[in-house]
Amino acid sequence: MGTRFLVVFHPSPMSLRTNRESHDSSIENGSPPPSLLQSIAAGIASQYRKLCEPSPQKRRRHGYRPGIEQLEDRRMLSAVPLDFSMLSNTFAGDVAAEVSVVESGHENVRMQIANEELVMGVRDSLVSQAEFQPSAEKPLTVSMKARFVNQDSLYVFTRSEGSTAVGGYRSANEVRVELDMAAKALRIYESQGGSLSIIGQQANLDLPMHEDLDVTLVDDGTTVTVTVGQYSVSGETTGSYSGFKTGVSNWSGRTVVDDYVIRHGTDTMQDGTDEANGTDDTAANTEEVDTVFADLGRGAWNPFDNNTVDSLAFVLSNHENSRIQVANEELVMGVRDSAVSEEEFEPTASSPLEVSMKARFVNQDS
Repeated sequence: MGTRFLVVFHPSPMSLRTNRESHDSSIENGSPPPSLLQSIAAGIASQYRKLCEPSPQKRRRHGYRPGIEQLEDRRMLSAVPLDFSMLSNTFAGDVAAEVSVVESGHENVRMQIANEELVMGVRDSLVSQAEFQPSAEKPLTVSMKARFVNQDSLYVFTRSEGSTAVGGYRSANEVRVELDMAAKALRIYESQGGSLSIIGQQANLDLPMHEDLDVTLVDDGTTVTVTVGQYSVSGETTGSYSGFKTGVSNWSGRTVVDDYVIRHGTDTMQDGTDEANGTDDTAANTEEVDTVFADLGRGAWNPFDNNTVDSLAFVLSNHENSRIQVANEELVMGVRDSAVSEEEFEPTASSPLEVSMKARFVNQDS
């Protein structure tokens, strides 16, 4: 049996009013009015749409709503410097970088350190690696003990380029003090363009051989004063300078130097006294003194303990060529001398050490 549907239409007052308005409008327009059946069918269709058709959905908005979300676990990476260092020497400018000369005990005509003293050679120089420009506010003071074993000349120089440009052993521009034991004279030279002029001197010195002599040079940028024992002489400088290294040298004897001190400035450790509190500081050990000078950048203390030298470099002349030296931008070997790195390099499997060079033999050598 088929299913029967009973549809009962109850016209609402609104629909009746609408139909009435439509009927009146049709009469006014001259068109035939809709029949009752057509009105009933239209009402049924309207109710069907309301009951059976889905209502329109509101459009969903997808706006961004900020918030905090949990990140996944991350592995952080850190930058680690490579375990690598390199020291290179092309000997440009006839300078050996970051290496020191360690000389053998053979052919003793070169400057070397022995028995914890500096033993002079043949016009070789021990030159500061740093530059110390003297001024009235920061005068330069160089002091040492010197012992003459023969008739030699000891030189102390400031405002120097630290080169061997003139005569193969000295700079073109510098102030050079000479203690001449052969002539028993004390002289102060000013060198400009390689030409020497005496700006102060004293003769007839009575100084002993084979005894330690206290030698002190003070340079305030204008006046240079040197004192040896009971003798003192000063000179006024007028030249111009581009280098401000300081050093010590000799002529050709085996003069011995010890307790070599460079001071730049006047507010620390003058004559063993701490000026800040007036206490005696002569008992300070070498390590403490080295630390003070290193921290202040005002100089260097060299007692040559353990046959080592600090903050200074050998500058060898071109005389008596039996010692290692740098010439024509090459390292020329001597008699069992060595050029040794100032740093230490411990080789390992993960960080091996590699040393390379060019070598040219001019005779049957090892």
